[in-house]
Parts: sequence; C-alpha cells; structure tokens
Amino acid sequence: MTDASTRELLVENPPPTAGAPSNVQRTESFMSSSSAIIIEAEVCRQRYKRLHPKDLPDDEKDYKTLVHTLTPERLQAIFKSKFGTDGGKCRQGPCGLKEEQANVYFEVYGKNAITPPQRENIWIKLLKQTFLGIFNILLWSCVVAEVALIVAFSGKTTASEMPKINATALGTILEDTDEVKDEAQADYVTPIILSAVIVMAALLQWYSELKAQSQMDAMQKMQSASKVPTIRIGSKGERLELELDPVNLVPGDVLFLQAGDRIPADVRILYCSDGMEVDNSALTGESMPEPRKTNTEPVTCPPEQSHNLAFFGTTVLKGNATCVVHAIGDQTYLGKINASLNLPRVKSTLEIQIEHFVHIIAIVAICVGLLSLVANVVSPVKRTAAEVLQNAAAALFAQVPEGLLPTVTISLMIASDQMAARNVIVRKIDAIETLGCVSVFCSDKTGTLTTGEMTVQDLVVPEGSVSVVKSLEVNNRDKETEVFAKKQELASIALCGILNNAADLKIDNGVERWIGSPTEVAILRASSEVSGGAAAAKATREKPEHEKVFEIPFNSENKWMLTVHGKPKSGKFFAILKGAPERVLKFCTVNADSASVAKVEQKLQDLMSQGRRVLCIARREITESAIPAGEKFEGTSGTDCNFPLEGFEFVGLYGIEDPPKKGVAEAVIQAQLAGVKVVMVTGDHPDTARAIATRINILGSSYDEANQEGEQLQGAAEFAVITGVMLDTRTPKGDNFTDGEPADNVAWWKKAVQHTRVFARVSPIHKQVIVMAYQKYGYIGHDGLPIGDIVAMTGDGVNDAPALKQAEVGVAMGQRGTEVAKDAADIVLHDDNFPSVVNGIEQGRLSSENLQKSIMYTLCSKVPQVAPTFAELFGFPQALTVAQVLLIDIGTDIWTAIAYALQPAESKLMERAPRHPRYEKMVNSRVLIYSYGYIGQLQMLFCWLMFFYASPGIMALYASGKSPNEYTMKDFVADTEGMTVYYWTLVLGQIAAAISTTTKLQSVLGIGGPAYGFPNQSLNLMFVGEVVLGIAAIYLGPMQACFNTGSLPLRSILIPISAFVGIVLIDEVRKLISRRSEDTTTKAGK
Repeated sequence: MTDASTRELLVENPPPTAGAPSNVQRTESFMSSSSAIIIEAEVCRQRYKRLHPKDLPDDEKDYKTLVHTLTPERLQAIFKSKFGTDGGKCRQGPCGLKEEQANVYFEVYGKNAITPPQRENIWIKLLKQTFLGIFNILLWSCVVAEVALIVAFSGKTTASEMPKINATALGTILEDTDEVKDEAQADYVTPIILSAVIVMAALLQWYSELKAQSQMDAMQKMQSASKVPTIRIGSKGERLELELDPVNLVPGDVLFLQAGDRIPADVRILYCSDGMEVDNSALTGESMPEPRKTNTEPVTCPPEQSHNLAFFGTTVLKGNATCVVHAIGDQTYLGKINASLNLPRVKSTLEIQIEHFVHIIAIVAICVGLLSLVANVVSPVKRTAAEVLQNAAAALFAQVPEGLLPTVTISLMIASDQMAARNVIVRKIDAIETLGCVSVFCSDKTGTLTTGEMTVQDLVVPEGSVSVVKSLEVNNRDKETEVFAKKQELASIALCGILNNAADLKIDNGVERWIGSPTEVAILRASSEVSGGAAAAKATREKPEHEKVFEIPFNSENKWMLTVHGKPKSGKFFAILKGAPERVLKFCTVNADSASVAKVEQKLQDLMSQGRRVLCIARREITESAIPAGEKFEGTSGTDCNFPLEGFEFVGLYGIEDPPKKGVAEAVIQAQLAGVKVVMVTGDHPDTARAIATRINILGSSYDEANQEGEQLQGAAEFAVITGVMLDTRTPKGDNFTDGEPADNVAWWKKAVQHTRVFARVSPIHKQVIVMAYQKYGYIGHDGLPIGDIVAMTGDGVNDAPALKQAEVGVAMGQRGTEVAKDAADIVLHDDNFPSVVNGIEQGRLSSENLQKSIMYTLCSKVPQVAPTFAELFGFPQALTVAQVLLIDIGTDIWTAIAYALQPAESKLMERAPRHPRYEKMVNSRVLIYSYGYIGQLQMLFCWLMFFYASPGIMALYASGKSPNEYTMKDFVADTEGMTVYYWTLVLGQIAAAISTTTKLQSVLGIGGPAYGFPNQSLNLMFVGEVVLGIAAIYLGPMQACFNTGSLPLRSILIPISAFVGIVLIDEVRKLISRRSEDTTTKAGK
C-alpha cells in the first residue's frame, strides 16, 4: 500500500513503544520523546517528498497500494481508525479517526492537494524563445558580430576624419564624395533589422502558445469543491459528524459518498449499496460505468482494476457508500499521473530539422567566410585588417537566411488555421510538421474510432411457439436512416424494453433528454424507434395498465432486473425480466427444449463474436391466482419472491455495442495506403477490440485488397491481439527502453511493433510503454536496424496524459476529453473524429512539403548575393549593397516564402510513405543542389550578364582598373546604375525561382503534360508586390537614398526580364526530362 511501512510504524505500532531497548524502562518521558523523534523524522521525509518529487526512487513514483487486498479489520489497525459494528456503514457510534490522530496525520502528510508543477514565468518563456534555440543563437551571433565589427571599424578614426562608408553586399569600400553622408550609421541597419526579425518570430510563437492552460489548473478543477461528510471521534470519545473541506482529509478518515458526488481522495469502500456505480471516464476515458463492491480483492489484482477502490477526481453515478481514505494529494492515482507530466517533452521533428538545417548553414557560412578571408588577404586590392575582417564576416552573415524564423512561424500559423477548418485544433504549432511525418497512429477505441455511446444494433426475436423456438430473426438498423423499422413482430420486445428500463426520458420544448446508464438508454432509444418515437414511448409508459407496481433493480448477484406492471385492483399484472441471457433463460419455458436453447446460444455466440454485449428479455402474465394478497409484491431474488418467477416467455435479445463512427473504416484504409500503421490501444475486452478492429479495417484483409500495389503488411499472418497481462512482464525497468534491455524482451517488442495492430485491456502505463516501444524498435531502416517510428497517440482521460506527452504528437479529444489530456496534447480534435486526424496528417504533409519549397526558394538568392564580394577582389565594380540584400531578404523574399503555406499539393500526398526525419531531412542534398548548385547559379549568371550588358558604363569602369577610392562622380553614377541593374535582375530571378519551385516535377506552363498553373493567389500577389517594391526602390527618391539605387532607363528595366523568362524555361525543360526519366524507370521496373 502507499507508504505502508511508514504508516504501520506510526499507527499500527504506536510510536511511544516503538524501538525501545528491552533493558530500558519505558517511562512516559522516554516514550514521548521517541514518539516525537519518529514523527518528526517522518514529517521531514514527507516534506522532502513534496518538495523534491524528482529525487524519489522509481518505486515511489508509481502508484502502488495493497489496501484493496486487506480486510477491514486489518485496515482499522493500520490506520488506527474505527469502522463501527454495523458492517462498515459507520452510521452509529464513534467511528473514524480520533481528532488528535487526524492532526498528527495532517502534519505528516500535509494537505489533500496535488503539488503544482513549477511554472515557468511567461516573460522568462518569452526571453527563452527570443534568445535560446540553436537558430536564434546563430542569428544573435551574427547581430553581435556585426555590431562589434562596426564599432571596431568606427573606432579606427575620429569623428572628423572618418571617411564615408559604403557597405557592399559583403564588403566595405571608402568614398570621398559628398554623395553619401553618414554611411557609417547606415551600417547599423543590418543588425537592427535582423534583431527585429528575431524578436517578431519569438513574439508570434510566444503568443500562439500562451493560449494553453496550465496542467495544474485542470488538475485542481477535478478536486471536489464541496464539503465532504466525515466522521471522527472527539476528545471524549464522542461521535463527531463533520463537513470537511477536501484539502483537510487525511488517511484513515471515514467519509460518506452518494450519487453525484466527486470523490475527494483515493478511498477504500467499506460499505456500498447494491449496484453502486462510478464514472471513471475522467481517468480512463472509457464511458462505461464501473460497478463497485466491498469484497476484498486478491493480491494479484492491480489497484486500477479493483472494484473496492474509488479514485480522486472520479464521480459516483449510482448508489451510496462509506469509505476510508487511504491516499491523498500527490500519493493518489491522479497525483502520480501529475508527477509523470513533469517529464520533458519529446523533441518535435521540426526542432530536429531546424537543428540539422542550422548545422548545414553554419558549415556553408563558415566555409564562405574563410574563403572570403583568404581571398581578401591575397587580393591585389590592399585593405586594412578591419576591412578584411568585416568583409569576411559579411560574407559569412550573407549565408544566414534571416527570414527563416518568421517564415516558419507564420507558415505554421497559417497551416494551423487551415487545420482548424478541418476540426483539428493545434496547440503547439511545430506539431503540424511532425503530424505529417507520423508513421504509427495509436488510437483509443471509445469515442475516437467508435461513437462513445452504447447503441442497440440488433433486435433478435423468436419465431415459433411459447415453448419452442423454430428460428431467430435478426433485425438491424436501416443503413440509410440508421433507425429500426416499425414492425409488428418487434412490438413485444419494444414494449418490454420501454417498461423494464431504469433510464428516464424527458421531453422539454421538443428537446429529448435521455437520462440513465448507457445500456439502459440504448435499449430505451431502440424501443422508442420501433414504437414510433420518444413521445410515443413516453405515452406508453404513462398508460394506466402499464403502471410499474414492483421492481427488483439490477444487481451483480442476480444479473437481471425485474419489473411488474398492471393497473392496481384490476387483477391483471405481467412481469418483465431482463438481464444476462444465461440467467434469464433459466426462467423461460424454452429452457426445457434443448434444441431451442441451442439455437439461442448459437445466436448469442454470433453476436458476441461481433463485439456485441447481449441482454435477454422475457415476459409472463401473472395469473389472478398467483397475485400476492393485497397485490403486495415482494422479493429480492429468484428464491424469495412471493409470486412465481418461472414460466417466462422468451421475447428476444438485444445486441448492444459502441458502434464505429461513420467514415472511420475508410479513413483507416486511407491512412494505411499513406504508409501509416493504425494501432488500436484500448482498455476494452480483447474480443470486443478484435471485432471492432476487424470491422474498421485495422485487422483483416481489407487493407491488402485495397492496396493497389499488392503490398501486404509485413508479418500480418503472425498477427495476434496483445493484452495488458502480456505487457506486464515486458515493461522496461527504468523510465524508458535502454540498450541494456534483455535480448528476449527486445526480440518480443520488435515483433510486437511490426505485427500487432490491437492492444487490449491495457492500463495507462501500458499505453506509455507501447508508445516508447514504437519509438525505440519501430521503423526498420535501410540497414535492417530499427530507428524508431514517429508516433501519434490519442487520449481523452487523465490517465492518457503521460502517453500523450510521450508521443511525438499527442492528440486529445475536444468534446469528451478531460482538460488534463488537452493540456498534455499537441493537437485537439474538435469533433473527436478519427477521419479528422487523417485530414490532419494530409495537411501536415502539405505543410511540410510547402515549408521545404519555401526554404528552397529562400536559399536560391544566397549565391548571387555572395558573388559580388569575391568579384570585387578581382577588380569588379561594386554590384550589390547590404541594404539591397536586406530589401530582398526581408522586404520581399520573406513574404513570398510565407505565401507558400497556401500552396495546394502538387500530387496525391496520401499515396506516399511518410517522410522519416532521420532518413529524409527537410533540407537534404537535393534541396542544397537545387538552391545553390542550380537555380542560384542561373540567377548569378543572369545577374552578371545584365550587370555588364544592361548598364553600359560598367564595362568602361571595369576596363579602367580604378579602385573605389579613385572613383570620380561619373564613375559613382555608373556603379550605382550597375548595382541597380544587378538588384533588379535578382528580384526578377527570385520571382522566376518562386514560380519554378512551386512544383518539383509537374510542369507549371503545361510543357509535356498537364499544367499546374498559378493556383495560389496569395503567391501571385506577392509576385506583383516584388515588382512594385523593386520599381519603387529604383525610382523613388527616399528609397534611392536608403538603398543606394538610381533611376534606370526603360531599356535597363526591360532587358533583365529575359533572365526571368530564361530561368523559368530552363527549369521547365528540367522537369520534362525528369518526368520522362521517371516514367522510363517505372516501366523498366514493371
């Protein structure tokens, strides 16, 4: 039990006599001091546990208790509490803890409240998102280095002697003219703009994540706010009936619960009314009520499955109980789950991709910077050490895509809005990209794959006489209307279902309210459909001849419910019996005919094999001679009723289930064709899980038949449903699987994650272990070794929270999910519907693909941007300024890159295997070759051609061999015109790159195949914006002064358009060749 040894030390072996040596006289003072020492030591231990939960050994972090296996007498001794002499009811006499003992326990164990996790201050979180993260660190390094270089360079001269500075794209030259004033101050524009971009991206991400509520707030909502009826013993031994706040409860307190109460702590049930039920859905996510009883459980029974325990945060649905508190606060089942939520979250695939990208950019930038450094040193143009360092640093900085952070953040925010339209609410925006990489989807059954509501699917009625069943007719719901047809042969089973029913039906202003247990409501709904609707069913109940005069409610011993109906003093009554078929049939006349029984049992097996829960219903008329005296019906079971409980007419069977949702079977097929394994993880019975999994295509041959390529799931023939009992011996000893796991365990899990598609009767810890197993042993790589799947996990209960947090993508249910599950998740399904998840996977893949295209486009301009700095070393005139580079990167490229988020798919995304981030990086060699080695080279070539051809003065300036400090006014004008042409050509080249990058293989213009066209209106608008901004920078005076551009003649504006046309056409030819090559390879493969 929880802290059993300590508690027994304190209460079963009283402290005053504990541990005293045999030769020492136990004086009162000695016993008092030893008691104080023991209690103080325990107080210190408990306080340490509350303050340092992470330092606890693993066995104290798990929920372990044996109270459900102990007798009430043993519990009294352990807790030093009294349970009375009335069979645990504690309704009379002194019961519970003594007040002084309760005060000691309160000092030892503290308040009955879950310790809140350490919260991160929202401003500290903003600072972390602004200054931490590998890409942020890289960008801030650039800012600091640029400022340092500017300060160092400026310090070389006095204010009066400092020459005018004109920063090139990646270098610095000196000017003596008055055309450019205070250029030194202009150098600060670069670090200022870069800093603003970093801060803006951080603010966007910070704001999007502030919407999430704290996990602890959700935990506290589950704690009972109302006072709890509690019994204690006063100082004079008198009975005290108290109303305590839940936070003041201590282990050993005796309390009373009734229907509707929220359970305020983990309790052991001492007494409960027959048929008591609790709602554990807040913990388990399962909607079925769970019965409770007082029987002592065997030691082999896990506490989570015990029927004599009730857990903090759950609700009493039916009945009342007397209980003893055995765990409070952090030691409760809910508290243990809360502690597990403090574990760090698994890195998203986007974080991994960004880290990989930064490593590549860092390598490229360092290489370019070193090359620039060497080139500046050996250049015939002599420069100072400060100039050499600044040129090299500028070359390095130019390779850093400044707009990547806001591009990624805003693109994902746009994708988040698109997913919201598909009922997928994104709480952590980088989960969008991760969802597109998911290779295993572990889904709960109830409420996700199924409706979460018990529904009668089959009405089975007999044909034949009262004593002999000739055949059984199975009536199902209409496939279109999904209701039962109104048929005469169903009239009897419908009438019995309406009258013998514990559910209530209320109609307020035309709104139907069905109140009761899920099974009873399901039968009442189905019977109403057959009878003509809810109003007709209500009218049937209210008829005088149908008045209920006697009832034996359903209980766990009888396993049936009996009602007697009739008009008092009429002498006409009839009884209806409903319950477990094996119990009800014993009271029926057909029980005497073995052939009839065999037919009914066969139908039972057929229904149960389909995952149905089956109830039997029967009826008999109570003859006048059998009516008790005074029409006073009495009895509690089949043996003590004062009227005959035999000779019932078999009316029929109800086949009840939680049916699959519409579209789930098709969505599973779609996910499987997309290379995503769909795995059912449920707490339900294995037979039920298997039946539902078969019907929705998780199991069976449906996937094999649907796969047009004939590819079968590897190892499908070896499939078996795995149960929680099987997992108990396979869980890792530590917090996760390690390389030191036993070989047989490793082999078993490798087979399980490859072949198993259903896990049944699993506990919350099993769900987390299953996720970890897929992450460790799933996804076999090219070398035949597992590299781990990317896992998505659904959940709705509190106990699902650890598994949701363990998975790369945690998916919570929006309608029936608890707040704790939602807070632990990355994504929330607004409609609790599995097809919405599949839509989310498709959207995630589209977002990932568009983000890759955005990065490809952004990197294209880096080659023509860095080329001028090396060209200047060989006497080329200045071709591009820093301000012009920033105008392209921040002014236009960033918005065009963001517009890619709205780009429709180039091909069918859900017919590809998922991209595994460890094998296929978002920024891979193909991306780098395309951006740096292909489009970037074309842009650089056209920029230089236009630089020399479209600006005639440049050729003369280059031929003169002058260095920048020898330029005349005419030379500066020629150079400004050349720089403007280079800038304008690069703007047009980036538009061409954006058009070409919209597709990887499909022709944009329809050359050699269907045209992809220009479907993204936002991107088209950005093209227009780039042209307008480029023209404005060339012709508007303020922008000319800011970006060192000059007005161009019409000829110099029109000629560079050839660069735009050339790049687009060249890429169209590449795509045509690539498509034909791919077609040839495909045909050869066939």
